[in-house]
Amino acid sequence: YFKNKKELLLEALTYAFVNIKQLTGVQETSLFDGNLEAALTAFEKIHIQYYDFHEELEGLRHSDKDVAELYDSFYDTAMQQIFEQLPQAIKDDPNAKEKLSLVIALMEHYCHISAKEAVMATKKESPKSKAFELDLTYIRKKILEIAKELC
Repeated sequence: YFKNKKELLLEALTYAFVNIKQLTGVQETSLFDGNLEAALTAFEKIHIQYYDFHEELEGLRHSDKDVAELYDSFYDTAMQQIFEQLPQAIKDDPNAKEKLSLVIALMEHYCHISAKEAVMATKKESPKSKAFELDLTYIRKKILEIAKELC
């Protein structure tokens, strides 16, 4: 059925992307239904639960053109679906898409560092360096403030 492992990978990624809402239990409507904190928590849980997969996907996204194209297509579709769920007053802003992009990028970054810490804690590993420790509670609070301001 598949000619090679790459075809299998691309098909598996397509399946995961198409079915991500069912696989994760998170709908795009829940991201901006007025409860940004719940949305960020759900987003964070996904990153923790699928940490290893996400790390592999990120690496492939940067090293494989086909994976990058598939990922970019999924990202564009997901962003459009989220955008369509925003209240009309927000969508009418001339920079609404840019603001949404900033909010999602901040949430994504927070989830990356939070998930890494959570996974390291479960593996009882410590960071290589403590010189740049971050207060995740503060970051989370600021992201939610910024998100409310932008969206």
